[in-house]
Amino acid sequence: MLARQLLTKNKHELWTVYGGFPLRFSLREFQMTTGLICDKLPSESEVEDHHDPAYLSVWNRLFGAKSIVTVMDVIDMLREDAKAETRKRFSTWKKLSLALVVLIDGVVVCSNRKQHRVTRDFVEMLHDIEFFLSYPWGRVSFESTMERFGPSAGEEDPIGELKARL
Repeated sequence: MLARQLLTKNKHELWTVYGGFPLRFSLREFQMTTGLICDKLPSESEVEDHHDPAYLSVWNRLFGAKSIVTVMDVIDMLREDAKAETRKRFSTWKKLSLALVVLIDGVVVCSNRKQHRVTRDFVEMLHDIEFFLSYPWGRVSFESTMERFGPSAGEEDPIGELKARL
């Protein structure tokens, strides 16, 4: 798919040639393939409505004063918790939150730009687990995927960029 791309102006589609026929890969095909929710992203204010200012930030509750946390750090936290004595284990909320962080930042919206760092904004959305689970992660994942496969938006030499990537 990558080596036989057709360049189009639409940044939310990837066209390729297979067997002499053009094939489209867009948000629709991504949703059908993954089964993830690909609805329109909520606005920042809608996301902030699901934060609870009465509580300490979720980041601080999960990671304390650490400013940089990787997905592997979170996996290690969960492994250590499984080995801990029963009375010293994490709460159910903390285990669920850490597992969701691994799934979203490590699998669904996996980015290789920042050495698999955990995204603070995603963590803060865990104030409301139901909202987090209903969030359109498919669209976020699709946009992240398109950034890696297609040429950068506004690229002067898109063919040169694709050649360099290949």
